[in-house]
Amino acid sequence: MSLIVSLLIIYYTKDDFELGSWTSLFSLFTVLTMYLFGKFYRENHKNKILFLSAIAILISFVGIFWKINWFTIILYNFVYYIFMNILLNITEINLFDYSNKGPFYEKYNTEYFIFRELFLNIGRVLRL
Repeated sequence: MSLIVSLLIIYYTKDDFELGSWTSLFSLFTVLTMYLFGKFYRENHKNKILFLSAIAILISFVGIFWKINWFTIILYNFVYYIFMNILLNITEINLFDYSNKGPFYEKYNTEYFIFRELFLNIGRVLRL
């Protein structure tokens, strides 16, 4: 989807430089959002944040397919860059929290990550 949106931005702007400018702006907002996320994230709000992030991404996704114009492309990019990074950060936090509990922390921490990466890469090779 990111490639399609980038092609839409190039189509609407007719210039690769403007695509780079917009991407830089989106990245700046991502950095600011991740700073605020790190500062204010609390474990007890995780489910609400996940739900709101998923809804925001879904609404922007439907909006860009409902009507493709400059506003929906920019809105989709802002929402995607910000909320996808929040979702990915929460996923990484959960991964490391899970690996630091129970038998994984004391005895099988290295094995946990080795097998996780092994099966992820097998799935990628098999395209599952």
